[in-house]
Amino acid sequence: MSRRISLFCVVTLSMFAVISARAQSVEERDIFIFQQFDADRNSRIDLDEYLSLGRESFVAVDRDRNQSITEDEFWAIAQGDDQAARAEAFGKSDGNADGRISLSEFETSQTERFTRADSNGDGFLTYSEYKGL
Repeated sequence: MSRRISLFCVVTLSMFAVISARAQSVEERDIFIFQQFDADRNSRIDLDEYLSLGRESFVAVDRDRNQSITEDEFWAIAQGDDQAARAEAFGKSDGNADGRISLSEFETSQTERFTRADSNGDGFLTYSEYKGL
């Protein structure tokens, strides 16, 4: 099962890379990613959908399979040139400041992000709310 999930994650991450490279715009990329989260295709993302794809991504990033993401593993996937912003993002997810992000810490930080983005508090992210993540 974990091999199947890992393969799914690799394929999903590869699809993100391909669509990003081919996308005519950031908007097309964002729509594609939103659709990957929206598992039931109802044009909105609930917390379970958001965390589900997040868990799969977590497993894919955890290269040494120790149930946590180290700073090195995080830097391998972190985007952007601003090292301070990347360090801040890691720090926000590393709740106990031990230099590793556990799945529990990851889900807590992702739940907080989801809640902040859910501007009307209905428990779902529309595409416009998703863009605010």
